[in-house]
Amino acid sequence: MTGGIKARYRLERPGAVRLRVFSSDGRVAHAVAAGVTSAGEHTLGTARNHTAGTRMLFLDTPDGRLSQRIVVPSR
Repeated sequence: MTGGIKARYRLERPGAVRLRVFSSDGRVAHAVAAGVTSAGEHTLGTARNHTAGTRMLFLDTPDGRLSQRIVVPSR
C-alpha cells in the first residue's frame, strides 16, 4: 500500500473491522471494510494517495472504536 494510509491494530477476538478516513470538512474520503477478521495483529489501509491536509481516522472493531487525527504531508 504505497502512498496510502495504514492503521495497525490488534484484536482480542474475531469480528468485523472497518476503517473510515474523513477529510477536514467532515466528508468520508475513503472507507475500507475488512469484513470478519481473526484475533491478533493486522494492518488495514487505503491503497490510494490522499491530498495533503488533516484527516481523521476511525477504526471500528469488536473491541470498540479507535480514532486518530493525522496530517498527510504535501509531496
